Amino acid sequence: MSVSQMMVSSTTFVLAVVLTAFIGVPAFAGGQALGLKRPVLDHRIDPEKVEQYEAAVVTAMAMSEEELLSFVPEKTPTYFCHCPNCHGGSQGLGVMGWDVANPQQLTCNYCGMVFPNDQYPADQMIEGENVLGEIVQYSYHQDRKYDDLRIFYEGYILEKKRTWIQARAYDLAKAYAVTGKPEYARRVALILDRIAQVYPHYPVMKQWIRLFEFAPSQEPPYPSNGGRWDRWTSGELPEEPALCYDLIYNSDEFDKLSAERGYDVRERLEQEFFIAIFDANNTPPLEESGQLATRNLRRAGIIGQVINEPRIVHWSFNWLKTMAHQRCFYDGSLSMAPSYHYQIMGDFRTSFNLMRGYTDPLGYVHPETEVRFDNLQPEEVLPFILRAYRAPSIVDFPNGTSSPFHDTWAGERRSDPRDTTVSTILPGFGHASLGRGQGSNQMQAQLHFSGAYKHSHRDNLNLTLWAKEREMLCDIGYSHVRSRLWAANTMGHNLVAVDREEQVGSGDPSAGDLVWFFPDSGGVSVTEADSTRVYANIGNVDRYRRMLIMVPVSDADAYVLDVFRVRGGKTHDWLLHGDADRDMNASCSVELPHQRPDMLEDDEEWVEPVDESSRFNLYGCIRDVAYGAVQGTVTITFAYVDEPSRGLRTHITAGDNAVVNLGVSPSIRRAGKFDSEAFDYWMPQLLVRRTGQAPLQSTFGAVYEPFAGDTFITEVSAISVEPGDDGVYAVRVEHGNAVDTIISTLDQAPYPERQIDGVSLHGRLGIVRREGGTVIGMWLFEGESLACAGQTLAGDTAAFTGTIQAAIRSVDGALYDALITDADLPEGDQLKDVWMVVTHGNGYTHGYLIERVERHEGLSHIVLSMDHGLRIDGEMTEELYFPQRQIAGVNAFAIPLQTSR
Repeated sequence: MSVSQMMVSSTTFVLAVVLTAFIGVPAFAGGQALGLKRPVLDHRIDPEKVEQYEAAVVTAMAMSEEELLSFVPEKTPTYFCHCPNCHGGSQGLGVMGWDVANPQQLTCNYCGMVFPNDQYPADQMIEGENVLGEIVQYSYHQDRKYDDLRIFYEGYILEKKRTWIQARAYDLAKAYAVTGKPEYARRVALILDRIAQVYPHYPVMKQWIRLFEFAPSQEPPYPSNGGRWDRWTSGELPEEPALCYDLIYNSDEFDKLSAERGYDVRERLEQEFFIAIFDANNTPPLEESGQLATRNLRRAGIIGQVINEPRIVHWSFNWLKTMAHQRCFYDGSLSMAPSYHYQIMGDFRTSFNLMRGYTDPLGYVHPETEVRFDNLQPEEVLPFILRAYRAPSIVDFPNGTSSPFHDTWAGERRSDPRDTTVSTILPGFGHASLGRGQGSNQMQAQLHFSGAYKHSHRDNLNLTLWAKEREMLCDIGYSHVRSRLWAANTMGHNLVAVDREEQVGSGDPSAGDLVWFFPDSGGVSVTEADSTRVYANIGNVDRYRRMLIMVPVSDADAYVLDVFRVRGGKTHDWLLHGDADRDMNASCSVELPHQRPDMLEDDEEWVEPVDESSRFNLYGCIRDVAYGAVQGTVTITFAYVDEPSRGLRTHITAGDNAVVNLGVSPSIRRAGKFDSEAFDYWMPQLLVRRTGQAPLQSTFGAVYEPFAGDTFITEVSAISVEPGDDGVYAVRVEHGNAVDTIISTLDQAPYPERQIDGVSLHGRLGIVRREGGTVIGMWLFEGESLACAGQTLAGDTAAFTGTIQAAIRSVDGALYDALITDADLPEGDQLKDVWMVVTHGNGYTHGYLIERVERHEGLSHIVLSMDHGLRIDGEMTEELYFPQRQIAGVNAFAIPLQTSR
């Protein structure tokens, strides 16, 4: 069924009602739902709390009816209001306080000034026409500091009044539900009737931080950042009025008020408010109405049930099903940040809770889908949503907070704190977390390779490190202060910037590819991703690839080896910053003799940002810089000011012609919502720069050593491999009595021999641990052999490869979710818990966890742990989950293997 088929227009519905009326099936028009059992929805009202409900309505009941109704705005409010005196806060949200006792004034929450006043008068005016052709006016104050800032005291007061009156109406409705007192129901009916009276006169307004203006067209579809009822089209449908209506629907007060008014109050409310808003907002394609369109879907489900309009309930549910596939990857994660994932999944969960058990009116069948709901169980219809509800939580930090990639609020707790951490991955979204340890020694190194779709950052191959109970290498996350650009763009992350340029910032070209994910091989975990396409804006970049290896040293300690390979451009900046929540000091193991105020070039100037939409040169954020050319290994220590024995040592092997720049950069988080404090908090900032002729080739190696108390690494040194090339990197890490030799290559079969330090490798990655010359541990990843001191570790197969001929899914009736290949793979559980990587015809890759392999009719069925979300027809592949691409070409796969002892 197509999207257009799902979107039932009001014209189609009216025609269906007329036709069904003639053949004897009941029509379901506004005001005809009196036979329903009320309330329709579960409002979670506790009849034991009568006193509490009645106490909540004392102020509203003390007002005259005229005074109470004066709180219903006669025109569209504005959601933003700045203080012209102190310009405190950010975004113009939460800046002004309001009190029902003085409803015509605002008080700045930062400087305390009361508005409007003679010093900052609202003496300017905008006007425009509403859809009825009536002139509507708004007064405003023209800010004296910022020419583009108009401050609408009046419009913001209307918003505060409306928020208050809607909340009190719901309080009154709940008080009526538990007491049956008609005076409560009457006031709710009066408020709802007043809303129905004024809403047709509301103009369509566009709104944003410094924008409040009449929309060019007053007809739907409305602009995404505007409407008549809400600041977003995606929130245009009303919720609180519908909830109130449900609770007092059967009250005689509606009939009494109808007699007073001379019209059917219920009919008017339903037709001129609820249905009018719905019909104005179900016309545009839903995907164009903003990332939070689920708000409207949730509210549509409420409205449809309350006024007994099944077409609205079906519209809501059908679109929720569609959106689950349109917006979520196959791993269940939304195509945005975890903060938005949980917000949107909250709408799904609430919607489905409210719809659970819903039954259509007698005789109703949806005219387009030919579906009827009887005792609807949403999760049975859409089982995928159960995976989606909490998908990002698998990469949460040990303290239960979300990993703050993209526009995710740092410190947002979505899980319970845990005692043990293991490696996890969001293979569809593109975020891997290497993990180990228990209690205070839990540790995570996270590699981010997601694309930038909405509410995203230019941050592909960013690294975050959690260790010793702290986020030592942070991703700043979401911010609304004027330095937001630093938090959201390439240079504000722990990665490599090429030619001082930002990465590609949107859509598929911003997405990386999974290469490897080995969650646990004898205690060692490895992940690798390639994101070369994110620097497609620099024509000669043909390598942008990062590998993280977590290596245990003891139950308490481990280190992470980071190998970042870049080729292309002529300047490579390897960036690393510390903890954004706590102050840290930084020191360097070698002298950095030179000083500079920032990292701007001589011909560049700093432009002070004004608000979160400001653009500025990101290198101006790196300040108080000491720098110097270095050779060999350099150790940078980030230590906590409040606890110097806790911190992180980073041992860097950057190769020749490297310049270490050590300074500070804005940590932003502690500024909260205060624009004035955007540059008050700083964290250590390291920038290691290599320059040369294009295409410059760099391999940045770093060993991260988190410590709490004593450090445990005695020496890190890069070592030359024979034969060498620009894809080979080797390092020796000495700790305690042990020496680890690690060789990493980009070799492919047949693998050449790589030798160094008494170690021989045929493969992509080998690790040898020795004590006193005796080998005590060996790890081989995608390789044929690893040898040292007379011991050899050999793999039967470095990797299985082949092509995918078909795909089957359990939701389509198959026994399991599987990819089918003609490659001869070992049958049974031999490949259980191994990650395979599929490369699609367009070059993008995805990872899948193998459950087992079955053989049928000469083909291998690779049974997976989850729905792969693919439909394969010959050489055409369709993604059934986000981003729902149609991909031409063959799907190749690789199953890289590992062995250890």
